[in-house]
Amino acid sequence: MRLLFGLLLLIVSVTVPPISGQSFQIIESPPPLIRVVGLFLSADAAKHQASIIELRVNEQLLTLHVREVRSPTDPAQDWSVLRNLGGFLIVKGPAETLNLLLSKATHSEPLVLEGRLYEGERVLMLTAVELLK
Repeated sequence: MRLLFGLLLLIVSVTVPPISGQSFQIIESPPPLIRVVGLFLSADAAKHQASIIELRVNEQLLTLHVREVRSPTDPAQDWSVLRNLGGFLIVKGPAETLNLLLSKATHSEPLVLEGRLYEGERVLMLTAVELLK
């Protein structure tokens, strides 16, 4: 009986391939969608504001005074999501959207920036830009 069980175990172990970690894929959810409402500031005006973040857009540095942060996909995320960025964020996205952002980068009208935030890379993948009226 033991011989039969040992033989059966040997046959199964030889014919069944080992389970590898590559056969299982972890499906990650997309990064949170955030909306940042803010106003671009000049260098002098930025010195008098506390809630600012530097944005790098197409190799240009812009200073944004952040008025509001919210996430439609994760209501628990708010201002705290920007605290981990250290005051600097790279903005990427389609050329049309980035050009729209740069063309609306005035110091008089607030903007709404919407995109997916990749916190570890400090990247906002911009999906929409609109003037706040």
